[in-house]
Amino acid sequence: MNAAIEILPTEPIPEWLRKAPRQCGDPVKAARGLRELIDSHSDEGERLAYLPEAVVRAVSGAGLYAMLVPPEFGGSELHPTQLIDAIAELSYADGSTGWAVMANNFFTGALYINGSDGLVHDVFKTDLGYI
Repeated sequence: MNAAIEILPTEPIPEWLRKAPRQCGDPVKAARGLRELIDSHSDEGERLAYLPEAVVRAVSGAGLYAMLVPPEFGGSELHPTQLIDAIAELSYADGSTGWAVMANNFFTGALYINGSDGLVHDVFKTDLGYI
C-alpha cells in the first residue's frame, strides 16, 4: 500500500525564519563575522543538543541557510567551493553549527533537484518556508 504520508512540523516555522534572506553577497565573510557569536553559544548548544535560537537567527539572518537555493527562487546557488569555505568558517567556531548548516543546505538542494513540482513549489514559492 502506497499511502501518502504528510509530515507537518509540530509548531509553525517562525516568521523570522520563513522570511530569512535567500541572498548573501559574501558568505565566507558573513560566516566569519558570526564566529564570535556562534562560539559564545557553543556550550549552550551542547547542553541543548540543538542549535540555540540566537545562532539560528544569526545564520538565517545572514542568508547562510539559502546558499544552495536556486536563483529562480531568489537564492544565490553558490559554487560548491564557496559553500564549503563558508561552512568551514562556521565550523571553526562550532563544529555542530557548521555541520547543521551544511546538512540544511544539502537537504535544501536535494529537495530542489529531486522534489516533485508540487513539493518544489510549496518549499520555495510559498510562505511555508524552506528551512
